[in-house]
Amino acid sequence: NGGACSTGCLIDGVYYADGATNPTNPCQQCSATRSTTAWSNTADGTSCGSGAICNAGACSTGCRIDGVYYANGDGNPTNPCQQCSSMTSTSGWSNKANGTSCGAAQICNAGSCGSGCLIGGTYYASGAANPANPCQQCTPGTSTTAWSNKTDGTACGAAQICRAGACS
Repeated sequence: NGGACSTGCLIDGVYYADGATNPTNPCQQCSATRSTTAWSNTADGTSCGSGAICNAGACSTGCRIDGVYYANGDGNPTNPCQQCSSMTSTSGWSNKANGTSCGAAQICNAGSCGSGCLIGGTYYASGAANPANPCQQCTPGTSTTAWSNKTDGTACGAAQICRAGACS
């Protein structure tokens, strides 16, 4: 450094200014307060590329949420309808796709698990009638992706009843 005093690191015979990033690892830097002769890990959760963060000195695709590292795709341990999706966020949970199964006869909708159906891209609560056919309804115990026929004999209009999924 030309004989002048400065704060930095001398690593493998090369001088680096304090705060300089390791040219071969974006998750390490010169931190003279920690070491003047070796690279120091950057803070966990520091961005190191698109959808990637530093974790224990290495660049990884994942999320750091509430101080814990989760690999990309790991689920939220307290909500089955959320996961680490690092391309969406590296610091918070992302909702799983609507219609994803989250339990027996249950699906995800807007990040919450509940009894319902995702039919034609629209979420319907359990028991909701098919807007195009009064003799069909959302019955998650039968299907979470298609309409189920109501019980034969169910009233469906003036002096009409459901029969095999049709009003007659």
